Amino acid sequence: MILVSDDETYKYFDNVDNKLGERVDIPTVIVKKSTGDLLKDYITKNKRSKVTMSIKFSGAKDGENLVFEFFFRSDDVKALHFFKEFEQYYKLLKNKFTFKPIYKYYKGISSSSSNELDAERSEPCIKDSQFCGSTNSSKILKNFLIIYLFIELNIQKERYVLMENIRQSCIYELNTQDLDPYWNYMMAFSDTCVDLNNPLFDEKCAKNVMTALGIDDNKVTQCMEKLIKNTGKIEDDTKLFKDRKVYKLPEILLNGIKYKVI
Repeated sequence: MILVSDDETYKYFDNVDNKLGERVDIPTVIVKKSTGDLLKDYITKNKRSKVTMSIKFSGAKDGENLVFEFFFRSDDVKALHFFKEFEQYYKLLKNKFTFKPIYKYYKGISSSSSNELDAERSEPCIKDSQFCGSTNSSKILKNFLIIYLFIELNIQKERYVLMENIRQSCIYELNTQDLDPYWNYMMAFSDTCVDLNNPLFDEKCAKNVMTALGIDDNKVTQCMEKLIKNTGKIEDDTKLFKDRKVYKLPEILLNGIKYKVI
């Protein structure tokens, strides 16, 4: 749908994504009055023939620093598969863009919490119940597929998802200068621990992947312990979900503009 502004001073090239695009069922653009009048005049003059229009949205400008924000959770099959699908482009572009993973946490869904690193504990939350894992139980009636995937991944405890979010965050934080270890871990974790034919989503599988890739388990463990005691990174991720108005997962933002992960 094309909306024509009645104000000629409206500058469509200054239009900013308000992050609510996924709530609009009909793709919509707004153009300034003179552009709209030109289109209407052309359609009027050619009303007996079929009129086809093409709208192109400009991407990042040459030389512009590209910030790639990826919003997801560690048990999101679709998101994890993205890392392998995007691998060829990552290798070409890794020195030309800033990649930042943002993990989804839930607040206050359980009264049970523990700041211990042990993934086998029954408590689904850390930091006095502020940040929790989830089995997507709130979405059982809304999206059967999500629950189906959760069951198929053989995730035994909510805490597994919480700890894996933190583990992946630490692998990223320890390798911000060269993201290859993080990217390789995400692909290997997807192939090994999120294989729907033989799902092994737990701490043991994650550690086996790290060992195979030569990722220092001691450094990752120390990072996880610090992150649990000082939840600044988790708080930042939670705030970004709110500030960027991200409601569906996985979600990609390139320089603040949303793109759907297909």
